Amino acid sequence: MTQTHPEDYDELMFQIGSREDFYPIHAIRMAAGVAGACSVNKHARVTLVIGGYDEDPREIDEIPEAVEYTKWFVQALKEITQELPELYEDIKRRLTPDSLNWKEVH
Repeated sequence: MTQTHPEDYDELMFQIGSREDFYPIHAIRMAAGVAGACSVNKHARVTLVIGGYDEDPREIDEIPEAVEYTKWFVQALKEITQELPELYEDIKRRLTPDSLNWKEVH
């Protein structure tokens, strides 16, 4: 069995939350995980998703609680990467078109 390492992936996908866990502490934990993985893998595209809304006809940025949670996540990511602002900008640059549209919420 071949073992892969985070730095080997072309794309990193993170479910940063779901409707059952919209709490600031969860946003902080997920932001720390995203920052850590992206600091190890400096070339992969990044996709951020929120789960639990597959049956909802609205876009995720039309769901107030998802928008609020995304704001918490973005703020946590900014604070976590405060000492490395280039990492925050790099993560934003590497977001795929399928990612949350966090530009609308921060």
